[in-house]
Parts: sequence; C-alpha cells; structure tokens
Amino acid sequence: MLTSKSIFIVDDEPLHLSTSMYHLKRLGYKNIACFSSGEECISNLDLRPDIIFLDYLMNEMNGLDTLKAIKAYHRNCFVVFVSGQDNVEDALEALKNGAVDYIVKGKDQLKLIEAALSSIREFFLTHDKNLEHQHKSFLLKNRWYNGFLSPC
Repeated sequence: MLTSKSIFIVDDEPLHLSTSMYHLKRLGYKNIACFSSGEECISNLDLRPDIIFLDYLMNEMNGLDTLKAIKAYHRNCFVVFVSGQDNVEDALEALKNGAVDYIVKGKDQLKLIEAALSSIREFFLTHDKNLEHQHKSFLLKNRWYNGFLSPC
C-alpha cells in the first residue's frame, strides 16, 4: 500500500511544509519528514525516501541542484516538484533530470498532488518491487510529457 511509503517534503516556506504535511496525513500517509532546504534533504537521504515533494526555488541550493544530488544518491526515488515557479522551461528541465511531475503551487495544488500519488501508486502496483524503477515508462503517462513533449 502506498500510504506506507516514506515521503520527504522539501520547501523553504514553513506554511507550505505544514499544509503539505497536513494534506498527506489526511490522505493516510504517516511516514513523512519535512525539510526546509535541499541540503537538509540530501543529508537525510540515507533514510531512503520513496517519494520527495520538492520546491524549485529555494535559498542556498535550488530544487534542480537538489534533484541532481538526490538522483546521484538514490535514483529510484520519485521526485515531484511543487513550486511557485509557473515556468514550462523549469518544468521540462526538472523532468529531463528525473522528476516525475511538476506541480505549480496554487488552487489545484492539492488535487494535483493526489493525482501524482495515484500515478505513483499505480506504478508500484504494476511493477515488481525487486525491479529497478522504470521512470521512462512512468513518464510516458505523465501529464507534462503528454502535453509538451509528445509530437503534435
């Protein structure tokens, strides 16, 4: 069951951290850790999170650099950006570097987080736990991939 998966929330905005944690707990997730910087997240990767919700624009180390460090250490982790940056180029760069989704903070944010978790749950249910995660096949179902990267 996906609610038993380990989740990190990484954001330098305390309100966003608490709102996201509350929402995930309301959905039944219990194993949640919050970090206010990319550096804090990276220093705790030995906890082997299954899913990381990551802000794009943070002080010190930005989300893209954090993503690259995450993937270098734990490439099978699902990273979902949740950012105030409504920029297609940033989203595509994040996806090219291994993120599985890019959600823009705002009114639909909580619904999109639930949709991302649903897609990740489907992936876990359809792939053997011993197989290396196949993010490429996951991305083929991704709304960003289908909306911006697929042929016209």
